[in-house]
Amino acid sequence: MMLDKKFSSARCLNGSTGSYKPESPESFELETVAETFQNQLFAESLVQDRLVGNKTIARSFLGSDAVTTLTDILQLQRLQQPETAEGFTEPASPVTREEALKVGRSIAEEFSFFAHHAATSKNGTSLVLEDSDQEVYVFEKNLPMQVHQVKKMYPSPWDRVGLLEQHVEVKDRRGLVRVFNSCFVASEAVDAMMGLRIAKSRREAVHMVRKMNEKVNFFKPANTTDRSEFKDDKNMFLKFIPKENREPEPKRHHHRMAASLSPKRSSPKGLRKTKSLQHEGPLRPTSVSPKSTRRLKTHDGEGSLNGSRASSPTKDRKYFEDRAKDIRGRLDELRDSRLAANAAA
Repeated sequence: MMLDKKFSSARCLNGSTGSYKPESPESFELETVAETFQNQLFAESLVQDRLVGNKTIARSFLGSDAVTTLTDILQLQRLQQPETAEGFTEPASPVTREEALKVGRSIAEEFSFFAHHAATSKNGTSLVLEDSDQEVYVFEKNLPMQVHQVKKMYPSPWDRVGLLEQHVEVKDRRGLVRVFNSCFVASEAVDAMMGLRIAKSRREAVHMVRKMNEKVNFFKPANTTDRSEFKDDKNMFLKFIPKENREPEPKRHHHRMAASLSPKRSSPKGLRKTKSLQHEGPLRPTSVSPKSTRRLKTHDGEGSLNGSRASSPTKDRKYFEDRAKDIRGRLDELRDSRLAANAAA
């Protein structure tokens, strides 16, 4: 199984998984150990392509490496035990390889997480994990917590289609009788879905791709005469449909929520009030019509209309500029007189 580094970050043994709810605390602890175990194997490059007999087993690991890695993880977990009521922690006893082997078998049985490369032995008995460097194992399924995390990051079919497009190789491929241009392989798409940890099993990945295509209509058979459903087949070639010809993505719910929470547009009257309260730029007085009987108080306190005041905007502005200049002059005189008084004192 191909693992994308984007989704293979290590997790604390007691970490949270958001709204994911395991069946029991014991199941959650076992699943967390399983995820740490997988991440550690990849981090130490213990997952490799191995030659077994005349067959190459892709992305496989040895039983002895699995037991060693589990021993280290369980030992670290034991050292992190909380203090007792008396305020001290008893010395942690070392984890034996037998204990680690038992945990590894529980992980394989509980989640069908990994299996022997041969699946079953010659006599039909399932091959469980063995502490041996002669036994080779491969990861079979993704953990529920891993799948939950990725599905939460990519909730819609359109999100998942965009993710899948980035992780399949599109190129010219040769069929039995002809060459198909710019296409991808169905089995490699399933590999990508498993590597991205967006499906727990290859069977679920096939079902998910079919549902995605029903919603988005993002691929078609490279061979126009092929009408079969998508399946996990290395001989099935598919072509991506151009984005402009796909089903459009509906508006997201949170976009509608944001629109409903946005402030309502103000009326023109309300806009005028807002602008007047913000005092942006110099205030301009309203012009006075000749018929107006409203009296304007001048700086001198006169109650009649100032005859020097005209109704044109240019003269209105000049009037207030003159008044402002006069006030500044008076303030300067007052300041000078105060300075002189202070100097005399």
